[in-house]
Amino acid sequence: LKEITADVQRTLAKDGYVSAKSRERAHAQALGSAKLIYERFTGEPLPSKVEQSFAVNIPDLPLRLTGRMDAVYETENGIEIRDYKTSTSVTTAEKAKSRAVGSKQLTLYAYAWQLMHDEMPALLTLDFVETGQIGSVKKQPKSLQTLHNKLAVMVSQLEAGEYPPGKTHEYCDHPS
Repeated sequence: LKEITADVQRTLAKDGYVSAKSRERAHAQALGSAKLIYERFTGEPLPSKVEQSFAVNIPDLPLRLTGRMDAVYETENGIEIRDYKTSTSVTTAEKAKSRAVGSKQLTLYAYAWQLMHDEMPALLTLDFVETGQIGSVKKQPKSLQTLHNKLAVMVSQLEAGEYPPGKTHEYCDHPS
């Protein structure tokens, strides 16, 4: 724990905070999270891959999907992709499950894994470290096809110069 704490302190950003107080809060949260993780995962199975980068071309689309998966576990049921969250608002198993079910990020991870390994991950999980809540979901091939179709529509709209209004565009202006 001493080594982890020292490593966290050494690597935390010193600049870029709104105030000294917000920096102190962020650093305290990071150190607290490191301790929680240490206590929770000591003796637990380790992931086979950590911070697994990926870059895959989307079939039939001029699109490349890139990202990084927090952790990949090899379980007796197959691959589990786990994404760790530090949110403190998810305080129940029901909320964690709901967030996992609705997570576009987890669907993207499942699609990337499918494209890279020609197999569907057995489980995709959001792990809320601060509250200890875990929500998991199994994706079906239909979910990946739906994602592919949405990506195709987005590419088509971008190529046509169409930027439909919506939640994702509330903070930006697009040319007419």
